[in-house]
Amino acid sequence: MRLIGPAGEVVAALAHPAAAGSRQLTLRHARPLAGQPAFVFGREHPDVRAVDYEALSKLNVSATQELARQVAELQRQNA
Repeated sequence: MRLIGPAGEVVAALAHPAAAGSRQLTLRHARPLAGQPAFVFGREHPDVRAVDYEALSKLNVSATQELARQVAELQRQNA
């Protein structure tokens, strides 16, 4: 895990994994951020929820194609 500062530089790295349930990390090479935000870059954990945009867009394309097919069928019936 690394902390990335506002200019894109690495300002700290994880010294060792935190204990289970702990909310404290031990960092090495840490530089002060003076109250500026930092991006935390690390491993993905299975309990973190995320959106799979690629799968969602594929589903959207399939649904749109089906709706287009149904509209074409209804237009054919009305004609």
